[in-house]
Amino acid sequence: MFKWYVHTRTFEAGLFAASVAILLGLALIGATHGSYSGSFLLTPNSTYSIQLRGYQWESIYIEIKSNAPVTVCITDSAGLRLLHSGEGALCYLYKANVTKFDEYWRFPTSEKLYLLIISKGEAAEVRVSLRMGVLTW
Repeated sequence: MFKWYVHTRTFEAGLFAASVAILLGLALIGATHGSYSGSFLLTPNSTYSIQLRGYQWESIYIEIKSNAPVTVCITDSAGLRLLHSGEGALCYLYKANVTKFDEYWRFPTSEKLYLLIISKGEAAEVRVSLRMGVLTW
């Protein structure tokens, strides 16, 4: 009788610890999850920027669709200053002349980053969808 009681209590303690760990994990995933969707029109030779804030343990899913080729760049504040000065941004992620772009990307740093969508020679209708968090479903 005593052995059965000890094993039952050990099992209950393990079950409680596992459920607490699962709930904390789900809370972490839910608290860090965010999304953004938007559509806009880029005029020729213009830039649209979206500020991103994440942590090194988070990732982001980026989906961009456009009816004309655009350049996609993720940069920091220094790269943004370079772009505004006319030199061109230094990018963590760079894809030129794309009409459809989708990629999972992990934040390299915890500082503010910027997603830049740049139109070169023609106007472009652009749709952007972002999902951020520990898991980006």
